[in-house]
Amino acid sequence: MTGASAGLGEAFAKQIAQRGMNLVLVARRKEKLEALATSLVNAHGIAVKTVVLDLGREGAAEEFARQTSEIDIGLVVMTRLPWFWAVLLKMISKPSGRVFA
Repeated sequence: MTGASAGLGEAFAKQIAQRGMNLVLVARRKEKLEALATSLVNAHGIAVKTVVLDLGREGAAEEFARQTSEIDIGLVVMTRLPWFWAVLLKMISKPSGRVFA
């Protein structure tokens, strides 16, 4: 879930957590991101990983992939920067064994 520290990203994260799905939350604002993660874990008993990252900077897709390499990601919700998804798609076309859906 990108843009998870406020607005649509936060709202989507809450809706998904209510359905019992584990989350990877991505945003630039560490304090807000961690507060949301704690709230969702306490309210819904899910697992949440936070990734503090500015998706607009060069190399962000690679950094996101590095920080989530051990996680099986089944859904990506992009509330901002749709071009970032294109970069991730290029990465999965390489034979790395990772799958993003």
